[in-house]
Amino acid sequence: MGDAPVQAPGGDSLMRVLVLAFLFACVSPVEPSRRIVPPPAWKQAADWVWEHCASKVRERPIVSFNRIQFYAVDGEVVKARGERWVGYWIEDRIYLTLPALADPKLLVVKHELLHAMTGMAHSADWYQRPGTLFWDCWVKAEGEHGGT
Repeated sequence: MGDAPVQAPGGDSLMRVLVLAFLFACVSPVEPSRRIVPPPAWKQAADWVWEHCASKVRERPIVSFNRIQFYAVDGEVVKARGERWVGYWIEDRIYLTLPALADPKLLVVKHELLHAMTGMAHSADWYQRPGTLFWDCWVKAEGEHGGT
């Protein structure tokens, strides 16, 4: 007989699954932040990103717009992984700074949506690399709004 661990579906022990779920539910990689409800214009932005950018590399989005959780971060930058960003994406979460939230062109929102939909990251110098997915999408988004 003995005390075998309780197994959750998929073979992991129930305790391990519960501990991991607790940790991921309680720890945000970006602090402080607060969850926000995306305005309707962001759904339109997501549709634009899919049509003009993400669908070029994916058959369907990794994460649909309705599953993405948006967070506002007070201040000018998001501090994550020891770096500073205007917006930050991780899995199904997008963190946006006050300047990103105030941008009527939604350029950072679109950029982070591209990450979420494709599941792709980019190099730190993406903005200096014409011809890459992230560069091309940013240029298209600016063009839709008459540039900067």
